[in-house]
Amino acid sequence: MRLWRKILYFSFRVLSISLAIFFTQSLCFLLQNQHQKKLKSFFLAAGRSGGHIIPAKTLAKNQILKTPDIKIIFFSTNSQLDTHLLKHDASIQQHIPLTLENIPRNNVFSLFFYTLEIAKIARFACAYFRNHRPAKCISTGGYITLPIGLAAWLSNTPFFLYELNVIPGKAVKIMGALATTIFCSFKKTICTFPFFYNATNAPYPIRFTPNDIVSKEQARSYLGIDQKLFTIAILGGSQGSHLFNTLIPSVLTKQNKHFPLQIIHQTGSQEEQYVNSYYAEAKIPALVFSFRNDIAAIYSAADICISRAGAGSIFELLFFEKPSIIIPLATKTTDHQKDNAKAISEEFPNLYTYLEQDALEHNQELLIQQILRLSTFSAPSSGHKKE
Repeated sequence: MRLWRKILYFSFRVLSISLAIFFTQSLCFLLQNQHQKKLKSFFLAAGRSGGHIIPAKTLAKNQILKTPDIKIIFFSTNSQLDTHLLKHDASIQQHIPLTLENIPRNNVFSLFFYTLEIAKIARFACAYFRNHRPAKCISTGGYITLPIGLAAWLSNTPFFLYELNVIPGKAVKIMGALATTIFCSFKKTICTFPFFYNATNAPYPIRFTPNDIVSKEQARSYLGIDQKLFTIAILGGSQGSHLFNTLIPSVLTKQNKHFPLQIIHQTGSQEEQYVNSYYAEAKIPALVFSFRNDIAAIYSAADICISRAGAGSIFELLFFEKPSIIIPLATKTTDHQKDNAKAISEEFPNLYTYLEQDALEHNQELLIQQILRLSTFSAPSSGHKKE
């Protein structure tokens, strides 16, 4: 009798252990399948600025390199700029444009209705989160962060923010409390957040790779410009390019008397013909364009650059190690470009020279002085390539 009890007891133990192993393996299998299901989609949110959308597109491409079969869904505003930048992008399987204006100021009633609009969009976005169960959601800025970040939080989806400027924007400040992590391109940005926000330093999502850096000779040959002339690239971008298209060409006409030079000038969409005619009349060799996809060749060909101080511009100039004069765009609503310019010129004084737009408008000699100073540090045709 005792023997039978021992046999039954032993059998019961074996069965219990076998069932435990079976259920554990089943649970692991289900969790693995759930994880694999989540990895099939990845959400991005950005809007109303190339400075927000271009780094988000870079993150999308990087994610596809890691997970080729992943589906990327991109939330943006329905502005013309957003639509243009995201049109025909092979890395984005679905683009969802949403109607959302900038946050109203000094109007309590408008702010109330704006909050209702945020809630309405968040409710709409929650359906996408439920249906696609993304592995994560990332925002690189813009007010579209508010409803999409809220939807991610309500859907229990890991939500990551990129703060690309040195001083955080309003959307990042608001949604930072709900974010899994805030990635800051400037180290000093971390201390601007409350201690309970999970903020850390991370590289700016540069759209280029080391293979995009070529010698000046190669870049100039590709662009069809002179190999020996001192070359200045003017990168006005889409915002605030009018000053770059009017004042700077007149200053460079005077600079041409000191030593011969050639110009590469990005004008934006409005004034390409005017700028091209201006350089032609001044008999200054110039490559003038509104937009190009091969901007890496422009960086590589230049001896020095004159640029605004958007985060994307200054980190790309740093990537190509180009001595630059940065003239931040001053607006009534934000000084983020001034803050960026101060921070980057303090950290890399040998590469960046910071000029205020107001000071330049009152004294054009300031720009000539800085060009002459930088010309002594940049030999006209000494190229390099990073390993």
